[in-house]
Amino acid sequence: MVVYWIYLTGFILALGLSLFLTRWLRSKAVRLGLIDQPRGARHLHTGPIATIGGQAILVAIFFTLLAILGLARAAGIEITGVRTIVPILCGALAMNLLGTLDDLRDSSPRTKLVA
Repeated sequence: MVVYWIYLTGFILALGLSLFLTRWLRSKAVRLGLIDQPRGARHLHTGPIATIGGQAILVAIFFTLLAILGLARAAGIEITGVRTIVPILCGALAMNLLGTLDDLRDSSPRTKLVA
């Protein structure tokens, strides 16, 4: 039996958290100087942009998944495939960390390819 209210709750939570955390981290990035300035043709943005925006999305995804699993368990609903999600989340975490390091240190294309 599919319970759609869990998915709707997850969507609303993910959207709200993403919007809130993105704005909050953007203000923190400006204060801490974690800003990328456009330099040359490789940068697609035309103005300064925060380098840690991906963390807001990642935290929203992790928290939303935990909330959905908790809601499903409280409602007595078994969600299958949880073991499949864990490696995907680990990969997302690794990619996010590598992307953040690249934003902060300007890694070479070779380093990005190897990572």
